[in-house]
Amino acid sequence: MVSQFFNLSTGKAYAEVLHLTIMNSPSITTLIFLSQRRYEYCHIEKLSRQLKCRLIALLTNENYQAFPNEMKRYFNKLYCVEMEKNCGELAQYTLNLTAACHIIEAEIKKAHGAEKIRIICHDEANISLAGYLRSRYQIPGPKYTEVLPYRDKVLMKTLLQDTDVRTPRFIQLDKTATSENAENYYHEITQQIGKKFIIKPIDGAASATTLPINSLKDFQHCLTQINSNNTVFEAEEFIQGTLFHCDSLYQHGQCLVAIVSQYSVPNLEFVYGKTLMSVPLLPENPLVSRILEANQKITSRLGTFDGARHLELFITTQKDEIVFLEIAGRLPGAIAVPSIERMYGINLLDLCILIHADITIEKIPLHFKIGSFFGMIPFKTGKVTKLNTPNINSNIEIDWTIKLEQQISLQMTQSVRHTAGNFLVSNASYSQLIKDFEFLASFNFYEVI
Repeated sequence: MVSQFFNLSTGKAYAEVLHLTIMNSPSITTLIFLSQRRYEYCHIEKLSRQLKCRLIALLTNENYQAFPNEMKRYFNKLYCVEMEKNCGELAQYTLNLTAACHIIEAEIKKAHGAEKIRIICHDEANISLAGYLRSRYQIPGPKYTEVLPYRDKVLMKTLLQDTDVRTPRFIQLDKTATSENAENYYHEITQQIGKKFIIKPIDGAASATTLPINSLKDFQHCLTQINSNNTVFEAEEFIQGTLFHCDSLYQHGQCLVAIVSQYSVPNLEFVYGKTLMSVPLLPENPLVSRILEANQKITSRLGTFDGARHLELFITTQKDEIVFLEIAGRLPGAIAVPSIERMYGINLLDLCILIHADITIEKIPLHFKIGSFFGMIPFKTGKVTKLNTPNINSNIEIDWTIKLEQQISLQMTQSVRHTAGNFLVSNASYSQLIKDFEFLASFNFYEVI
């Protein structure tokens, strides 16, 4: 189980933050979670005891079945909700809107007012739905129009055009043009954004249905996928460089903490078979100040409502230039939260919940405890014949999702959400940690025939 070794205790500094802020807890009676995963990464026992709120979660059937058993006793109600089949004009979400509205209405009645309720969504799946429900029922927190620039990839880049932050060249795809004359439309796109580009949903996540285009043949092949999909797609300039992410928390318009990390490869390369890892950079790294400055410009333009931000940007290979990729109004995915907690002693998920519960948080300093990074092992098609454990100087803990003799199909390799295994690496020596990070980038974790 991931929770056995990734759900870590926090350090003294974080315990003090938790104690100081809980004393000002407002009279909120109900916290409604629309998040679908990663509940095991928060310290729910401590939070539920100190917040003294009714805890509710709305989950799709798959995530309802997978909800951690050890956490169920801390929730007053878990609702199993059908998946949404048609999101209409709203940015993509997963929970059925009608069912969610009925539940929210019942909970407002039980709480004796919408002002007593807060909606929390710390993953991508239902950020837009959370904003819509707050707007519809006048529940305090970021409304739909506020969260939309953090879901719509065309809108976010459009809004950044009046800043000095470089964005990739992009256009929203016209499906009529693709069906009428794909070859002409392809040449029109290449003239505007370059011969190499990426096609992806404007409100997608986890690199799902994200396709690299290097030729007219690639473009024609991808049209069979996107023209049968109700989602709106964009074409975006391909950027060559190193990908970073900056994860930050905001309250009352102020950044409380921001952590910069470096990916081993861009996320899309994971879908094509490369191990994807992320290591937090030390604050004194000169790249950190550059990325934090970009993060401040971007969030100031798109909105600094309360909650988390997950920014991804490139530093280009040729020009050493920062180029915005995308940003989300959520926490980092995968096992970034426990990795950051191990390295700095702060749990971003706990803090995000406190922020949404209107608990005032003081600015959080970063104090290095132990070097840490996480990784995700990609699927490879074939039958698994051997699982390999790397011989490195750091401590590594691997949670395999595959087993010997398992047959892996092509359908299992479509998204960053699906992994053959996850691992967490730690070392008291940060310099040695980085050496192992570089080694594992090309390590063959398992073999198939």
